Amino acid sequence: MRSVTGLLAGLILATVQAASIETTITYQGQLSQAGEPASGNFDLEMRLFDVADGGLEIVPVINLQDVSVADGLFTVELDFGPTPYAGDQLWLQVSVREGGSSGGFTQLLPRQKVTPAPYALHAEMVAVGAVAGAEIADGTIGVADINISQVQQRIGADCPSGSAIRQIDAIGAVVCETDDDTTYTAGDGLALASNAFSVDFTGDGVASTAARSDHLHEDRYGAGDLAVRVVAGGSPAENGAALLAAVAGITDASAARPYTILLSGGVFDLPAAGVVLKPFVSLKGVSTESTVLTAPGSDSFGAAQATVTLSDGVRVERLTVINTAGDTNSAIAILATGEGFRLSDLNIRVEPTTSFLVSGLTSINSSNAISGRLSRVNIEVDDGNGLGANDPTGDIVELVIEDSVIRVNGAGTGISDPGLDSSGTMQVKNSLVEVLGGGTGFAVSASNLSDNLTLDGVEVRVSGGVGANRGLFRAGSGFRVLVRSSVIDVSGASGSAAVRFNNGRVTIQNSRIRAPIGLLASSNGSFAGGFFLDSSVLDVGTAIQIEGSSTGTHQVRVGASKIDASNIVNVVSGLANLVCVNAYDENYQALGSDCL
Repeated sequence: MRSVTGLLAGLILATVQAASIETTITYQGQLSQAGEPASGNFDLEMRLFDVADGGLEIVPVINLQDVSVADGLFTVELDFGPTPYAGDQLWLQVSVREGGSSGGFTQLLPRQKVTPAPYALHAEMVAVGAVAGAEIADGTIGVADINISQVQQRIGADCPSGSAIRQIDAIGAVVCETDDDTTYTAGDGLALASNAFSVDFTGDGVASTAARSDHLHEDRYGAGDLAVRVVAGGSPAENGAALLAAVAGITDASAARPYTILLSGGVFDLPAAGVVLKPFVSLKGVSTESTVLTAPGSDSFGAAQATVTLSDGVRVERLTVINTAGDTNSAIAILATGEGFRLSDLNIRVEPTTSFLVSGLTSINSSNAISGRLSRVNIEVDDGNGLGANDPTGDIVELVIEDSVIRVNGAGTGISDPGLDSSGTMQVKNSLVEVLGGGTGFAVSASNLSDNLTLDGVEVRVSGGVGANRGLFRAGSGFRVLVRSSVIDVSGASGSAAVRFNNGRVTIQNSRIRAPIGLLASSNGSFAGGFFLDSSVLDVGTAIQIEGSSTGTHQVRVGASKIDASNIVNVVSGLANLVCVNAYDENYQALGSDCL
């Protein structure tokens, strides 16, 4: 059995150099074997632990080979580096074996406690955060301790009266300059009190900040528009009077100086004459649910009146327009009398009435050129015309209807006689035109319509009533229409047809037709028309019916289309020239070149 006793001597090798103190310590031990002092060479392992038994080894082991032991005594130098001596208690574990052997080491017990002498090393290692403000005596850091390239010294001077500090040096010295007593004057739109400027606000409101002249008020009107706000704070009639007063108060509107009247939520009741918007004076509400304009019908049929009358360059947005009608000659929600109007995000409604003239939107009795656009507009009437009138006199040079719904709940016409001039265009896109009580989806009676009526992505539905219904009807001459990617669905009494025309030309592409009669062509005199069906489907009773006393010949062309019909061609009277190319029936059997 071996045992060792040792002394961690206070003999720290104190060879002090400019850089740092060495970390080597001297260990003197006495080794006995079988109760007698040992002699010879021995291998030693030296380890540091954080507890007397078990625990963690703090640093790597130190191996010492062939240490000379004489009469049990030996001396070695151990260098564990500076890391272990951070202030915690340590224990040294010694293991031994015969020198020059390769066998295992015998651990000598117990571990030996490291005495305080080596902790002199810790004085060189101050732990991060070990020195707080409390450990620094007041007044001990002075000018000599400050690096002025990083920390500015205390300001040690001031400037005399009439001067101001212009610069402060790193050592705390100041550079002064003469105060020239500059005076200031508030310019336009500013106020000056003592030495403080502020915005000189005018008008009502409580905002304390200024904005750019062309900013948007919460996206409520266009850039550059002048805004007039009307708040519904009284009865509906008082609100309507406030709106009329706001319009009357605008006297300088122009294309270069447009106005927008911003309406709050509420109901604005107007007289039968409604509100006539001056050129370039627009209306914008909060939403169709919140802002509502109403007016009764009018007894003045000759000079039509409406809830809202549009002029040049007018926009109406985000509100509901209602004509309450009553027992009057005419009930019109919106009357268009100018060019460049824009209607968007609107509900337009005419309430049930016995009026002779009923229209959600019309240009009747306007001698002006008409152009405009409807986007996301819902028009609804009970009986009458959704859009248009029985006898328009205004010439529509351009009209676009998109993403909208035109609905007649009773008998009437969805779009009636829009009044296109000879060079005008009308496009209806991605919209629904519906008549539920019998009548016509589209009706064009005037003879001045050119090659400019396009239905693209439109659904036309006509049903109900006791008479024959029409999806698309044309009574005049010179008629040209393109129907593309659309559906025309018509039901009703005998003679109901998806398309009926006297003269002109109808082209249907990539569409579906459902009706008792697909195409009904009739004419008088020497006029005749043409019908062209391409890549479409006819799901009908009679596909093509020709009737009339015309001396001309109707031209019918069918290409790459399916005709599902009980009767493909029915010539009641008149003449027709039918040509089918790649057409087929409901059983996918090819039709002949004569469509039979």
